[in-house]
Amino acid sequence: MPDILIYVPKNKRDEEFSDLGDFFWEKVSSHEIDKDWEYYWSLSHTPKKIIKNESKVMFTDGKNVIAEGIIIEFDDINIYFKSLTKVKYPQPKKAPTRGFTYVT
Repeated sequence: MPDILIYVPKNKRDEEFSDLGDFFWEKVSSHEIDKDWEYYWSLSHTPKKIIKNESKVMFTDGKNVIAEGIIIEFDDINIYFKSLTKVKYPQPKKAPTRGFTYVT
């Protein structure tokens, strides 16, 4: 199952996650997010290989995956996901500097 990996540098986290709600990153860091809540992330193009309700979106700091969720929907420029969870494990492949990369 193809997942996607998105790089979010520390100095950009609050800015990048601002679309997802006030203090979103702080909520992820302190486990204060509602796992049933739906979030979205805008991309320059939609990943074509993802499978709804199976593929994961993983957010990395450039070294470790720091949060992940299940992709539940997508359109031309957004992916929608839920069950966002704070995690910490080595990223499965080199992170892109922009956009996303597929992880299988």
